[in-house]
Amino acid sequence: MDDTHTIPLRWSHIPSYLLNGILTGYRIRYQAIEMGEYPYEGKPREVILPPENASTVLRELESFAVYRIEVIGLTIKGDGPSQVVFAETCRCVKRLTTNWMILDPYVSKDNSTKHGLGGLMPSFVDDMAVTCCQSCKTHGVSYVDFDWNGKGKPSIQPTGEALRLNIHHATDFSFPVYGYKLQDRFRHEYGYTGMIESPGIAYIINTKFGNQISTSVVHSIFACWPLALISILLAYISGFAIWAMVGHTFIFTNSY
Repeated sequence: MDDTHTIPLRWSHIPSYLLNGILTGYRIRYQAIEMGEYPYEGKPREVILPPENASTVLRELESFAVYRIEVIGLTIKGDGPSQVVFAETCRCVKRLTTNWMILDPYVSKDNSTKHGLGGLMPSFVDDMAVTCCQSCKTHGVSYVDFDWNGKGKPSIQPTGEALRLNIHHATDFSFPVYGYKLQDRFRHEYGYTGMIESPGIAYIINTKFGNQISTSVVHSIFACWPLALISILLAYISGFAIWAMVGHTFIFTNSY
């Protein structure tokens, strides 16, 4: 059960002496009154259940929200006794899935840690999830699964391209993913949070010579030989012009 969008509800049957007639069912009214610790007025909703029911699950709720829930007994004469309770949905699911690749110094292998990963980002993601999700009454403390993604496949990816291809809504965290300062969305549909600033260095690569940086840079340098030849010729011409000017200049040593 996804306890970020559901609330299980259970109640005791109304004693017969409190009923004003024959019990015909229960009306459940519920409304979000707080969202993310801020006051909120959600749209009131209700369901009607048969009289033999004493439990239900409220579904399609907002996550990290407090709901006002009213259980009303229905009789042939109208609404009977009612009881109001308050309940909240969890901030996060219990298991948070990941999608990552090795990239020093951000992510590296380290068997001394509990999840087998080192570097700057894994411990930060782990601490961030526990701090932000906190504890839920339904499942307790959430944890980060560094072994499997949201589709049941291994979290580790061999390349950056594979990492990007496995970014989807089924997986909670993908890292490391390059972005820019103040970026808050990735591909216009995924949330993006900057964690570490890296030096602003960019390589201009001619993919005609392959995707390897070293190979592409060397080939690009050799491809500029016409420009280098022109520079040498201009330097030679300039030197010759200066020599010609100095060689035909009269120098007067006697004073007049």
